[in-house]
Amino acid sequence: PGRPDLVREMRQRAGSVSAAHATVNRSKRCISLDLKVPDSLQLVDQLLESHDILLEQFRPGVMQRLGLGYEQLQVEHPKLIYCSLTGYGQTGPY
Repeated sequence: PGRPDLVREMRQRAGSVSAAHATVNRSKRCISLDLKVPDSLQLVDQLLESHDILLEQFRPGVMQRLGLGYEQLQVEHPKLIYCSLTGYGQTGPY
């Protein structure tokens, strides 16, 4: 439409993240948790009280072993939208 792609026009912010990262992650917040620590599991439960969606990318079965599988969480959070993003699916050979 008469101008280059918006991401190409954006400059990197000094001392911060790239323009592309800033564009696709605008208004997002991230946290990192060690899910093997009981306090982290309590924090996940607290977060699910005020959030609707959980995205995870562990190997199949890991979230269940941590007590965070869909079947386990939906008991306390029946409206939860649970998305597993595995590289080879839930039942693949890897």
